[in-house]
Amino acid sequence: MIKKAYILENLDCANCASKMEEKIKSLPYIATAVINFTTKTLSVSGDLPADVNEDLSSVCSSVEDEVKLIEKNDRKTITLNTTGLECPNCGAKIEAKIKDLPYVEAANLTVATQTLKLTGQLPDNIVEIVQKITDSIEDGVTISEKVNNKVLSFKMNGLDCAHCAGKIEEKVNSLDYITKATLVFPTKTLKVEGQLPADILDRLQKLTDSLEEGVKVTPLAKVQNRTFEIENLDCAHCAGKIEEAIQKLDYIDEATLNFTAKKLKVAGELPADILERLNKLANSIEDGVVIKNLSINMNNTNSSNNLEKTKNTGSFIYNMKAALKQDNEG
Repeated sequence: MIKKAYILENLDCANCASKMEEKIKSLPYIATAVINFTTKTLSVSGDLPADVNEDLSSVCSSVEDEVKLIEKNDRKTITLNTTGLECPNCGAKIEAKIKDLPYVEAANLTVATQTLKLTGQLPDNIVEIVQKITDSIEDGVTISEKVNNKVLSFKMNGLDCAHCAGKIEEKVNSLDYITKATLVFPTKTLKVEGQLPADILDRLQKLTDSLEEGVKVTPLAKVQNRTFEIENLDCAHCAGKIEEAIQKLDYIDEATLNFTAKKLKVAGELPADILERLNKLANSIEDGVVIKNLSINMNNTNSSNNLEKTKNTGSFIYNMKAALKQDNEG
């Protein structure tokens, strides 16, 4: 035995509801049929054929033309956009009317965010239904299903033309699935937001190639900050040249070389072989320069030395006190 439940939209006549119920019960494959006029619902059971919905719709419309049969779906919650709705009073009226729908359990319309949250056994055409209700109260409001946007960032490697960057940003913003796109030329980064397709990287690369060749679009990796020690760097002028060369690397956002302290600080999307690359670059400017990871034992060594000094000082004080005690006793 199969059971199904329906919503009887536009059912306004209790007497008609009774007639519909009797007619449905007379169908050969129906075991039980109950219409609840208060909730505007129909429940049936029996050996229901595949085209049962068409049969039931035909019965209902033969009794009352305006009645529309809607099969109940599983309970769900959705959020709709109410774009253009700026009147709180109208919003309250729309919300009240939607709450009157028999399949809506809860409705919360927030004018400030222009969103409507619905819970219930909502029909597939709920957006159309809400749009119709909204149009009857206030014109110019567009109802659409709210979908969560994705936000991704990309590195525009090799982008040297500020004018081209502006053209790329403008073209990306014109894509129908993009809500917002921002290209920051100094950092060579592109941030996009919207209903991004799975092949967004390929699409952005193709778009960029059409405006400026030689620019490589890559996903923006997590920025790292690292500090290195430098040995055998004796030329301040060379230090400046090394710093400048490192700053020009595509994956470097910031680089600072302190010649006095012999320390190099870098930030960016650092590759796994960053140390090897830095050494190669530095030696191309001043031969013999060694860049290595910052020693993690320097502070510990200093602490150990301080601790040893403290122990020695403590022992010295203890011995002095002991010697004075012996002199006093003598």
